[in-house]
Amino acid sequence: MNPGVLLKKIFFLAFAVFFCLACPHHAAMAESASREHAKKPLFCATPSSIMLHSRDGVYGMRWLANAIEKNGLQTMTYRQVSQLWQGGHCPPENAILVSLDDLGSSWLSREFKNMISVFTDKGYVLTLAVVTGGDEKQQNAEIWDYLKALDAQGLEIASHSAWHSLLESRKDKSIQQEADLSYQLICEHLGRCPVTFVLPFGRGLESERVMRILQKRYTNIVSIPGPFLFYKKPFLFKRIPLVRSEENPSQPKLGAPFFIRIKENGFNPHPAWRLPNQQAQ
Repeated sequence: MNPGVLLKKIFFLAFAVFFCLACPHHAAMAESASREHAKKPLFCATPSSIMLHSRDGVYGMRWLANAIEKNGLQTMTYRQVSQLWQGGHCPPENAILVSLDDLGSSWLSREFKNMISVFTDKGYVLTLAVVTGGDEKQQNAEIWDYLKALDAQGLEIASHSAWHSLLESRKDKSIQQEADLSYQLICEHLGRCPVTFVLPFGRGLESERVMRILQKRYTNIVSIPGPFLFYKKPFLFKRIPLVRSEENPSQPKLGAPFFIRIKENGFNPHPAWRLPNQQAQ
């Protein structure tokens, strides 16, 4: 055989062996780098978030819908925001979270339906905080059909507990029942399980007991006070009610205008939910 041809064959054989040996090494390095990147927390700003109740009525809902349109805001649900984070993305800067509290799965006033229609007619989404009760016999099939239809339109059905108790004043067993019974009823009647728990009275975020129990079931915890950023499960979201204008008390406003810049005096979350290497917000 020609010596030159033999040398070429030896060279290519050596290169092939080296390449095969190197590939697993590079693949392992890439996998390791990917795991290392995944360990780094993604810090996202908590979107502006407004809570409404039946007392705000259709008028308040229309005002808010018009303000959202005027300011070019994008309505999102808590479920959508946490799904974005889990996919490696923060919500857009113009996101706004709107929630309507105290709907019931055994009764539902016409006022609630009219308020919801204000948003759905514009193609907006919001989160509905449902108080379920703890008894299967209390459930209203027509209401659940209505909630299913809203869920199919992109609205989020969240738990607002079973009986709307002040959780931090309850014993562990009672807190567990408030969280679990509501969760189970929504899973069964909606056809998918809730990921968001809206704290009754907006309180409980500072209680280690409440948070320890809720995070077993829920990805998102919605409070009144809360951190400016979310970065790990459970995701903590703060919100304020639709407030009245000081100049014209009959006129609502978004408040501040976006409450995210406001710091609540005296709020001190449990250390497990403080930001790393930072003071509690």
